[in-house]
Amino acid sequence: MNLVLHKPYKAAPDKDLVRVPGEYLRDSSRAILMRQDVLESFVSMCNAAKKEGVEFVVVSAHRTLSRQQELFLEGEKRHGKGRAILWLAPPGYSEHHTGLAFDLGDRSCPQYDDEPGFETTAAFSWLNQRAQEFQFELSFPKNNWQKISYEPWHWRYVGSSSAYELFHPSLIHRCSSLMRAVAMGLFKSFAILSLAIFFIQNPAYSESFEKVSFESADGYKIVGKWFAPRGSKTTLILLHGVGAVKEEWQSFAEFVHASGYGVLIYDMRGHGESVFKVSGETVEFPLFYGVGLDSDWGKMIQDLALAVDFLRANKKCDPKKIVVGGASIGANIAFRYAVQNKDVPYVILLSAGVNYRGIQTDDLLLGLGPRPMLLAVSPEDTFAYQSALYLVKLSAGKIPITLYVENLGAAHGVQMFKRMSAQAPSTLEIKILQWMQKVGK
Repeated sequence: MNLVLHKPYKAAPDKDLVRVPGEYLRDSSRAILMRQDVLESFVSMCNAAKKEGVEFVVVSAHRTLSRQQELFLEGEKRHGKGRAILWLAPPGYSEHHTGLAFDLGDRSCPQYDDEPGFETTAAFSWLNQRAQEFQFELSFPKNNWQKISYEPWHWRYVGSSSAYELFHPSLIHRCSSLMRAVAMGLFKSFAILSLAIFFIQNPAYSESFEKVSFESADGYKIVGKWFAPRGSKTTLILLHGVGAVKEEWQSFAEFVHASGYGVLIYDMRGHGESVFKVSGETVEFPLFYGVGLDSDWGKMIQDLALAVDFLRANKKCDPKKIVVGGASIGANIAFRYAVQNKDVPYVILLSAGVNYRGIQTDDLLLGLGPRPMLLAVSPEDTFAYQSALYLVKLSAGKIPITLYVENLGAAHGVQMFKRMSAQAPSTLEIKILQWMQKVGK
């Protein structure tokens, strides 16, 4: 794990926080808070930018410790143990606790909220040039000393002496280079100890799996986790979404594995542990060029075929008992593979879309024939929800589609697995298992 150094921060007292007016929010119905002096400076900055045709919106600002813990644990499930910390601070270590930091978006580009693509917007360009005039600075620029992933959307206020001191302690700046090195060493040790305690208090997933790997046709080393089936049970291959990793499926994998199913989850090319080529080159998904079936996204379908070959040759799995599924773009990839491979008995698709990165579903839908398909969506996840309704209509009853509409707001993909506790499977997970048991008879 790369060592990242999140600094501890105390939560701002409620009395110091004020509500941000809805006109400055991405979602005007939300109650978003920040400190009064921060809001005043932010409004002045917004007014200046608006005169130049640029509009910012606040996506997120103050967070409570409990909210940060929820986000961090969700991140651990999505990105994998030890990786969420590259993007998310554990509770007690987030700048959001202070009421001095916020995540900004470009009003005209909601698709880039909390995404590296925010760097390409007019809002970021303006901030990069003029935010310092209003006493704001980018918290985590590229190659920052804390080793936290670059976040072009995350800014903090340093316009008061207390705020500046909080983020730039004078003691550190007065130290000699030797003393700074010693201080950094102590700080790293403290960070490691703090993270160790955090993970002890939030147990890791069970390790009833085998680490496996196979090579793609163009040289990626694809890394996965294999949960062996009991007897002649069905095996599932489950694919994650863009920017996620195999571990987003791990809790579900363990749940169905307890019922005897085999499961293979792997990091798709350019993600997680599958960013290395046998040549020694490293390629991460933000560097993928183009979209469509001829792009790296399309080649993920070929990678899935190789995953099936790997299970057949190395784990003696019957191809007619290998089910494919996925979340988001992983669902689209699994679907297209299933249409092209008649041995696949059924498919499980969370938040599938008509088109993700040029990987379509509607053009081949009827090719699935009589094989069952499970679709799960949240109604406020607008594109996935509308896609699901369209696919059901397009099937015209010719494909046995089971549609689960989960009233979980805008939850996307495995975010619909809303567990009350780490040990208790969600309602959707139980429904999927019951559906598998029914159609697999």
